[in-house]
Amino acid sequence: MPLTLNPTSPVYGLDFHAAYADHCFGLDANVFEKLSDNGSAAIGVTDASGGVLSIATGASTPADNDGCYLATKGEVVKMDRAFVLKSKFKYSEAGANVANAVAIGCMNNAAVGTILLANGAGPSASFYGAMIYKVDGETTWKCISSAGATQQIDDTGITAAATDLADFEIQFEVSPDGAYGRFVFLIDGHVCIKATSNLNEPITHEVPLSGATEMNVFCGGQTGSAAQEVFYLDAIAFGMTT
Repeated sequence: MPLTLNPTSPVYGLDFHAAYADHCFGLDANVFEKLSDNGSAAIGVTDASGGVLSIATGASTPADNDGCYLATKGEVVKMDRAFVLKSKFKYSEAGANVANAVAIGCMNNAAVGTILLANGAGPSASFYGAMIYKVDGETTWKCISSAGATQQIDDTGITAAATDLADFEIQFEVSPDGAYGRFVFLIDGHVCIKATSNLNEPITHEVPLSGATEMNVFCGGQTGSAAQEVFYLDAIAFGMTT
């Protein structure tokens, strides 16, 4: 499977050497911030070859729906030009199928409680952006694109929890007339396929761009029980065309 469905797309070949890339030897406080609601939530470097950040929802009096995300300080991407978001991400759940995780995503006005809603309800019902995510009570990665309240959601059928770090990518390109855009979602270098399709139909979302606004880039997640969840980030990158 190609790295994009359109080899002539401006995002083709865009890699970690884009607008920003970090292999997580530490946290660049000028670029990223912590979004959390538990006072003991923390983001820090953990012992691992190559550098890995741990994103912990908080071990002190953990509660259901506690969240912790690594997010850009500013809204740095917009659906007015081609861009790509990438991460290398994993987690292990505190209990059976209880974590809510976003491997990579973008959203306007990103905040705990709006990135993913409480009690496994998934992403907010109205925002601008896209995510590869998994929710409490489910076991597979899903892809969502959202242009306000116009949303498309597809299940990849790919099991979310794993012992190895996986590569996640969201590509976006704009139609020549600027009225629409298209999202393509990739895991481990392969375009995601709809789990419900018998024809290996790729997950691509065409979205209207009227009203599009700037978005934060982020990853992390929330608890689905009264136990801390920890997410691990080996690399994150985003870039856009000029």
